[in-house]
Amino acid sequence: MIAAEEPPDFREVPQARHLRAKPSLAEISAKIERSVGESNRLKKMMTIFIAHGRADYSLKELAVFFGMSISGISNNYRKMKKGLATNEVYRKIIEDTLHQLNIR
Repeated sequence: MIAAEEPPDFREVPQARHLRAKPSLAEISAKIERSVGESNRLKKMMTIFIAHGRADYSLKELAVFFGMSISGISNNYRKMKKGLATNEVYRKIIEDTLHQLNIR
C-alpha cells in the first residue's frame, strides 16, 4: 500500500532572503563608519538597524558582536527606526549603505 504524500511543511521552506549571502557585521559597520565617523554612537545604531532589519542577523548575534544585552540591541533598533521616519539625512545614509552592500 502506497501512503499518500504529505504536503510540504512550509515552516521548513527557507525564505529567499535567508538564502542570499549576508555581509559580515564588520563589513556593515565599516560602511556606516565611512559615512558617520568612527566614534559616533549613530554608527552602532545604524549598524544594528541594517544588520537586524535587512541582513537578518538575530538580536543575540548582534548582542554578542556589540557586547550589549538583547534588550539594548532591540531598543537601539527601535530608536533608529523611529529616527528614520523623521530624519532625511539618516534615511539617505541607510539607503546609500544598503546600496553599497547590495542589500535590498
